[in-house]
Amino acid sequence: MQNHGINAPLRAAVYIRVSSEMQLDGYSLGEQEAHCRQYAVARGWEVVKVYVDEAESAKTADRPQFQQMMRGAAAGEFEAIVVFRFDRFARNRRDMENYLYALDQMGVAVYSATEKIDRSDASGKAYLGMISVFNQFYVDLLSENVKVAKAARVKRDKLWNSAVPFGYTVH
Repeated sequence: MQNHGINAPLRAAVYIRVSSEMQLDGYSLGEQEAHCRQYAVARGWEVVKVYVDEAESAKTADRPQFQQMMRGAAAGEFEAIVVFRFDRFARNRRDMENYLYALDQMGVAVYSATEKIDRSDASGKAYLGMISVFNQFYVDLLSENVKVAKAARVKRDKLWNSAVPFGYTVH
């Protein structure tokens, strides 16, 4: 990661995301953006672009605005990305490592508005590594729990785990 200095004037992008329309993660897009902008402004950075992925899971990097942000980074449109938390950036451990490495190579630093992680030292790198493992654990555990719940629902004579198919009724 290129060290721009925490108080250096930078052009910053903000990346925000919610996993579902119900915003189960608990922080609305507006709240995330406000925190990220506040973080950037407090450091004298100019927010040049806000990337928003609505109802997009971070278990994959195949998110439209995330990929647009990566193209913007490659084009040199900004030197920093601010996320609300690193789990907004990625919940897949490999994606976290690969995309942070790619951004480092481009000279684009990634900062969390709510987590105090200094990726320029060994402790910060280790801490972020642990966070990414737990972010992936959360996604994997949630997936397992959903599978168990759906199987139990079928056993209780609930034949569908979502809306009843068109043309059918439930008695």
